[in-house]
Amino acid sequence: MTPDTASPTREPALRRELGLADLVIFNVTATLGVQLLPVFAHVGPVAIPLHIAAAVLFFVPCALVVAKLSRKFPNEGGFYIWTMRAFGDRHAFFCGWSYWLSVLLLLPVYVLAGIGIFVEVTGSLGAELMRTYAWRIALAAVILWVPLGANIIGLRFGKWLNNAGGTMMYAIGILVFLASAVVGWKNGSATRFSLHGSWNLNSVSLWAQIAFAYTGLELASVMGGEIRNPQKTLPRAAWISAIAVTCGYLIGCTGLMIALPSDSIDPIGGLVQVASVTGTRLGAGWLGGFAAVLLFAGILGKLSTWGGGGARLPFTVGIHGAFPAAFTRLHRRWRTPWIGIIVQGVICSALLMLTQAGETLRNGWLVATDMEVLVTFVPFVYIFLSAWKFGQKWSGASGLLVTLLAMGLSLVPPESASSVLWFEIKAIGGSALLMLVGWAALAASSPAPRQYLRRAARHRHE
Repeated sequence: MTPDTASPTREPALRRELGLADLVIFNVTATLGVQLLPVFAHVGPVAIPLHIAAAVLFFVPCALVVAKLSRKFPNEGGFYIWTMRAFGDRHAFFCGWSYWLSVLLLLPVYVLAGIGIFVEVTGSLGAELMRTYAWRIALAAVILWVPLGANIIGLRFGKWLNNAGGTMMYAIGILVFLASAVVGWKNGSATRFSLHGSWNLNSVSLWAQIAFAYTGLELASVMGGEIRNPQKTLPRAAWISAIAVTCGYLIGCTGLMIALPSDSIDPIGGLVQVASVTGTRLGAGWLGGFAAVLLFAGILGKLSTWGGGGARLPFTVGIHGAFPAAFTRLHRRWRTPWIGIIVQGVICSALLMLTQAGETLRNGWLVATDMEVLVTFVPFVYIFLSAWKFGQKWSGASGLLVTLLAMGLSLVPPESASSVLWFEIKAIGGSALLMLVGWAALAASSPAPRQYLRRAARHRHE
C-alpha cells in the first residue's frame, strides 16, 4: 500500500460514503451489545426498570448532545472537536487519547468473544484446536484483520460488514425473544416479574454498567467527514438508533427471562443457551447453532465498526499536530486513514498474543484493564461538559451525573479482589499513569509542542 504523500498541514479529503441507513446500522452495531444481555438478565427483573432509567438519564441526553453538536460541528472529529472548541487543545487531546485507549482494549475483547463462539459452533473439534497456542493466534488474527482490512479498502466495502453485523446483532435479539415468547405462551414465564427485594447496592452498581452499555452514539460523530450531509444525517440517525437500541435491550432482556429463570441464565453464553433450550422445546434443535452463527457475524461487525471508527481519532488528532503526521496520510487509492487502522491492528495483535501466552501474562492483562477503567469514562465527562457549555443544560447535567456516578462505582472493588488497597492503586494510579503517557505522546509528537498549541488555538477561532 502506498500512502498519499500530501502535506499533513492540509486536511486530507475523505470520501463521503455513509448515508442515513448506513449510519443507523453503524450506531446500532456500536451501541447494542447483545452479548451483554445475559449479564443483565441474570440479575432478574430489576434489569428492566434499570434499563429504562439508563435510557432516560444517559442515552436520551447522549442522543440530544450528538444531534445538536453534530449540527454545530458537522465535520470529521466529532467529540474531539467539540472539546477543543469548548475547552481548548490540551483537553481535546486527553479526550481523544482516553477514548482511543478504550478502543484499543475493547477490540481484543471482541476477538476473544469471537473465538469463544467459534468453539460453541464447532464443538469438540474446535475446542481441541483452540488448546494449541498457534491455532488460537491464527484464528484471532483472522477475526481481527478481516474487518480491519475491509476498512482499509474503504467504507464503500467496510460499511457492508458494519451493516451485516448490526443486522445480525438485532436479528439474534428478535429471534431469541420470539422463541422465548412462544415457549412462554405455552408454558408460562420461567421468571416471576416482580421487583420485591431486588433493590440493593448491587442493583445500583449494575445500573452504572447498564448506562455505559448505551455508549456508542458518539463514535459516528468522529466520522463526520465521511457522512453525506452530516448536519442532517447525524441527528436523524442518532434518534432512530436511540429508539432501536433501547427497544433491543428491553426486548432481549425480557425474552431471556421468559425462557429461563434469571438465576440460571449463563452470564457469558446465555444467548446461545436460551436459543438452544427454546429450540429444543419447539422442536428446532438447530436454533442454538444458528444463534451462535448470527452472534459471530455480529462480533465481526462490531470489530469493523469500532476498528474503523476508532482509527479516525488518531487521524483527526494528527491533523491538529498532536499525533505524528503519518496518521494523517490517506491511502492513495482508497482515501482511508490506513496507518491508524494498521497501528490499531498491530497493538491489538500484540495484546492478544500476550493474553494467550500464559497465566502470568493474562494476569498482566487484567491489571492493564483495571488501570484503564477510569480513563474509559473521561471522554464522556468532556462530551457532557461541552454540551453544557454550548447551551444543553439538562442533557449535559444528566449525562454528566450518570458518568460521575459510574466513575465512583468503578472504584468499588469486586468481591474477588484480593486487596482493596491494591485495586484502588491500580484504578486511580494506573489511570493517572496512562494520562501521563498521553502527555508524553503529545510532547514527543512534535519537536516544538508550543507550535502545536498555537496552531490549535488558531483552529478554535476559525
